[in-house]
Amino acid sequence: MKKTIESLGDIGDVLAEEKKNTVELRIVECPFSDVKRELLKRDKVPVVCPFASLVLKATEETFGVRMRTASIDIDEEECRFVMERLE
Repeated sequence: MKKTIESLGDIGDVLAEEKKNTVELRIVECPFSDVKRELLKRDKVPVVCPFASLVLKATEETFGVRMRTASIDIDEEECRFVMERLE
């Protein structure tokens, strides 16, 4: 999953943590970081991330289970995606 995301472009770091029913993925410094920072400076929270669908698909394929995006948290430093397993 990490290699797939890193292969998309200039990404600083990808951190993943698996728990019982969730996977948290943190992306630090993606190719869209400049745009994200500019929006946040204007008190606008990005509602769409080009990586969101890819992150979900990569997580499903990595773990071989259906998952859904439970949350996406964005700040100036990183984006955090939490995916949870669907039973």
